[in-house]
Amino acid sequence: MGKSRIDKEKVVDKQKALLEKNTTRRERNQYVATDLSKPDNKIDIVSNSQSISKRKIDDFVDALSNKRVSVREKALIVVMDLLESNGFGEVLESRYITLLYEYLKFIEKGTIKEASIACRSVGLLAICIGCTSKVQEIIEHSTPIFSKVLESRLNPQVRSSLFQCIAIVTFVSNNPCETQMYMKTIWEAIEENSNSNHGQNNKIKSSVLVTDLTAWSFLLTKLDHWRIDSNKWKGSISLLTTLLEDADSSTRIAAGEAIALIFETGRAYNFCIEEGDCEFVKDTVKTQASRYSSEAKQNEEKSVFDDIFVFLNDGTFQDKSIKFANKHGELKVSTWARAIQLNFIKCFLGAGFRNHMQSNEFLQDLFGLSEEDDHQTWDEKTVNYTSHKERMQLRNKQRKLVEEQHFCFDSEEGFA
Repeated sequence: MGKSRIDKEKVVDKQKALLEKNTTRRERNQYVATDLSKPDNKIDIVSNSQSISKRKIDDFVDALSNKRVSVREKALIVVMDLLESNGFGEVLESRYITLLYEYLKFIEKGTIKEASIACRSVGLLAICIGCTSKVQEIIEHSTPIFSKVLESRLNPQVRSSLFQCIAIVTFVSNNPCETQMYMKTIWEAIEENSNSNHGQNNKIKSSVLVTDLTAWSFLLTKLDHWRIDSNKWKGSISLLTTLLEDADSSTRIAAGEAIALIFETGRAYNFCIEEGDCEFVKDTVKTQASRYSSEAKQNEEKSVFDDIFVFLNDGTFQDKSIKFANKHGELKVSTWARAIQLNFIKCFLGAGFRNHMQSNEFLQDLFGLSEEDDHQTWDEKTVNYTSHKERMQLRNKQRKLVEEQHFCFDSEEGFA
């Protein structure tokens, strides 16, 4: 009788222990996968990201491999918010490979939501790390997965998210061979999407097309002009000109900016088929730009096409500036390449843009906001800025001469 009672007590104790264990596990999952459905939750994570402890961050990262989809998705969002706000700090040094492997799993085998978040997170990871040996590791580990995934029939939105991710990682790594290779992959998707109907929702199709166009232009800004391979890009400017007639204003803007960037490189002939194409395209775009700047209902479209018309007409870029509420003052933009870089990174970072611009060394170096620039006097900054503008104007004046020399070249007799 006494033995039976002891056995029952042991069973009860085991059940209690199991219940406590399960309760603890549930509480941990509930803690890690914070309820992001509350409107204030994301703001709280971003605003207090600097005070989040290493242990909490480790818990969030570990939750990415949780078996429950809901827990994984919530952890993905929390970690993405931390990357977006540049809130990892030194913890990122020890966890970036773990994060990368988890993200690559989601990109390859996750749900549409998981894959999309993971794509953006890999890009954010690259921006947080900057141009170091670590970003080369990201490229090395990611390339096989990217290639494998792109060979499959991807959801259009996931594919665009992946192209944004690839554009950011490739841009940060600064490898010219990979840059042109991925530009070609993205361009093939642009061609396919611009010629495809397949009953696809027009709004989704336009959104995907704009994303792909901006990713392609973003990578072109990083490519040394002498590396532009005419065999890869011959005739591509014709498609961009066609897209100026698209019904969607965002598509027209993206195509117009890409064309302006091509002419800014001084290598527009590499994107044309025949000798007369460059001037024909320029005249066509100027006509379209003039039309859209006068007819556009949206201020953004009018402003962009005003700038494109002026640039194609006399080679000058309408200067822009962004003010920052910190010691860096304002960022001046004086080329199409820089404007496209800034717009792409600003859109990609979203709410975290200003935080990154104030604390991310890679972006500060890229846009000339590093501390070295702070030691310059106002006159020195003005001289540097003015000389940069003069170089741009000189290069624009030389553009026609370069194009004429290219088309007058004879392989046997040299220049005619």
